[in-house]
Amino acid sequence: MDWNELKILAARKIHNNKLSEEYIDRLKTEITEIEKQGANNYWLDIYNSGKKWDTNPKGLVFPWLLDMTKVDPITTETTYIISEDGTPGEIMDVGVDGKTFSIPVDCLVMTKRGTIKVRNLQIGDELI
Repeated sequence: MDWNELKILAARKIHNNKLSEEYIDRLKTEITEIEKQGANNYWLDIYNSGKKWDTNPKGLVFPWLLDMTKVDPITTETTYIISEDGTPGEIMDVGVDGKTFSIPVDCLVMTKRGTIKVRNLQIGDELI
């Protein structure tokens, strides 16, 4: 299987299971980030090796759609965070579901507005 086939397989699960637009949006964003980070082969190797996880710590729909984990991040309300450059930088406290997380301001978070840096969060933004 190649990278394009893997993307199609994930998209088909959305279509076949008549999942909401939220899954489509999340998948598009995650694929864009994976490709931007050059992690295509990483995901391809993991899928082809048959690796499975009991949890979904990064809250990604991509591995869930590919049956690599049973944890649907949309129904479990997982906070989705991607480190952009790996440096801690400044820290910002972000409230999610009554909990406070200290997150580096240069990290990217998934919101209803799309993927944005923590430093650009606005009051009322919902992390998804």
